[in-house]
Amino acid sequence: MSFSLQNWPFAPAEARTPDENLRWWAECHVPDPAQAVLFSQVHWCALIGPPQSGKTVALAAWRAAWARRAFILEYPLGGAALQGGGQDNHLYRIMTLASRAVRETLVAHPEGLELLSQTQREFLRWLVEKFDGPRAYPRWLDGLPRDLAADLAGIAYEDLYPTQVEVLDVQGQIEELVNLCRRFGYQQLAVLVDTGPVLTAVEADLVRDLFGWLELIQHGGFRVLVALPAVYTRQELLEMARGRIGVVGLSPSYEHCQQVVNRHLACATNGTIDRLEQLASSDLVDRLRQLVEAEYGAPVPGAWVRLAGLLLERTGRPAGPLPAAAYAELCLQFYARHLPLRLEADDRQRGVWRGHRWLALEEAPFEFLKELWAHQGSPVDQTRLHWSKEYLHTLAHRLRVAIEPDPAQPVYVRSHRGEGYWLENTLRDPGGVRFLTG
Repeated sequence: MSFSLQNWPFAPAEARTPDENLRWWAECHVPDPAQAVLFSQVHWCALIGPPQSGKTVALAAWRAAWARRAFILEYPLGGAALQGGGQDNHLYRIMTLASRAVRETLVAHPEGLELLSQTQREFLRWLVEKFDGPRAYPRWLDGLPRDLAADLAGIAYEDLYPTQVEVLDVQGQIEELVNLCRRFGYQQLAVLVDTGPVLTAVEADLVRDLFGWLELIQHGGFRVLVALPAVYTRQELLEMARGRIGVVGLSPSYEHCQQVVNRHLACATNGTIDRLEQLASSDLVDRLRQLVEAEYGAPVPGAWVRLAGLLLERTGRPAGPLPAAAYAELCLQFYARHLPLRLEADDRQRGVWRGHRWLALEEAPFEFLKELWAHQGSPVDQTRLHWSKEYLHTLAHRLRVAIEPDPAQPVYVRSHRGEGYWLENTLRDPGGVRFLTG
């Protein structure tokens, strides 16, 4: 089997060119039926589902559909814990994002300034200076056409809303921001929050705190869409938000996943291959289905797309669909490429993330994992650790049993006779990993 293969349909959105992204939406995307509910929600909405179920894609689809109708802010939830009663709370961060987005919009379309009332111009000055400092406003004016900058330069700064917690201050600034966006021609202001496949303990607290603001900042023109991993039930989210939120659950069917995969295959091969069964025997497909549902708890399209990409890489070598005997190699490739290890420890738990899954570890294997991690992939032997050879091998075996998909064919804890053990296929924080065990 031979054909011209294009890899871009299987690449993440940020790795595709703008033209490739347009083609991906036209040829590869299959909307989950639950997305219709997401599009119909008026205000706050939580989107939940297992990893790789399509939450990020659903938010992107909403963003694309509403690009001309909503003033959209992408709100990164992570970071240090927020001080709910001080300057650094959710509202403060959202308003900071709004300040910068409004300035960027007006630099690109300065004619929008002519639409603003005097009250809105006063609010604009407050917004920029309040959240980015006194120099931000004149610095921004320097980038505008001279006549428009001159009109805005004479507006005096007044601290219209001194706090980010008092009810009237909070509601006043939300209303003015929504009105400002509407004056630019948008129907609403939308804040999109994509938490990713795993919630850290800090992020879980931030989600709860964000939902605590719902009643205070609720406004007919202000919408918040939050994508969350399926660590919460629908009932838990409704209780957290006191019933003031819509909950959309993504639970793709196996048939939906195959439809998505077949579209990717057809796009990548110019129509030469348009069914997964052309690449894999029914026995191999059944085993891969068991792998996906065991690892993710559901037949999720993201995992199937990744597996299809791996299968395509092997086409041309076998005569016809791959047999079930190819499963072991495909499985190891899948874990190595798409489910890296990420170490995160605090005083409440010891363990490691394998992709989206948390694997708890006993103390001794965890300490050994820390040693391997600290050496950044360089081999570690009994001499360096001052352990006996037998103890080192025992710990390596225990660690492999705990974290490897198949301890007999390790993906993460690798070794070579005479060199020792080292880690591969890890995801490392550029800022370094802190170990907080106690």
